Amino acid sequence: MTAVSSRTPFPGPKCPTSGMEPPVILQIKVEGWTSAKREVLQRISVEGKVTAILVQETHQTTPDRLKLSGCTLAEYNSGNNEGVTTFVSNLVMCTHVERSEDNNPTQWSVIKIQNINISNI
Repeated sequence: MTAVSSRTPFPGPKCPTSGMEPPVILQIKVEGWTSAKREVLQRISVEGKVTAILVQETHQTTPDRLKLSGCTLAEYNSGNNEGVTTFVSNLVMCTHVERSEDNNPTQWSVIKIQNINISNI
């Protein structure tokens, strides 16, 4: 078995129906969105060729500060002010599937990339 660097995208097989590489997903609980955390996420997403970034506990009541260079804000839910946010690389297309209501104590959203549903809870 070959060791895979944490900076190397998954070397697995391409999707049999599209021939595309599988999406690379980064999930992180930030416990407050700050410029320092944003900069680290930007670096990791570029170096790791990340397709989607699933962020929990942004503590943002509006999406105004939720920006990530090279990414689109695909989903945002402030819910009980803890917040879940999903960013998607500008290099891929995604579609909205569904999301929780803002007053739901369990915040979640689902997007679709390459016929794969990606849930952020």
